[in-house]
Amino acid sequence: MRHFLATLICVFILPAVTHAAPGAVRCGKLLDVRSGKMLTDQVIVFDDGGTISSVSPFSSAKFPSGVVAIDLSNATCLPV
Repeated sequence: MRHFLATLICVFILPAVTHAAPGAVRCGKLLDVRSGKMLTDQVIVFDDGGTISSVSPFSSAKFPSGVVAIDLSNATCLPV
């Protein structure tokens, strides 16, 4: 049930939020739709307009200053 709720937040709530600052989301699993592979422990970094600026493993992610990733490390994130 938790995974389902976290996925709903990623799919429906986060895109509807107006971004006023850069941010990041840490995903336990992330579907790469280009390759069809499921990636693990990834971070999606976005700019102040909500545009994705990078996707990378959490261990090598570079965050804009002052950004702390939203921790969804127990969830699967799907692109919208």
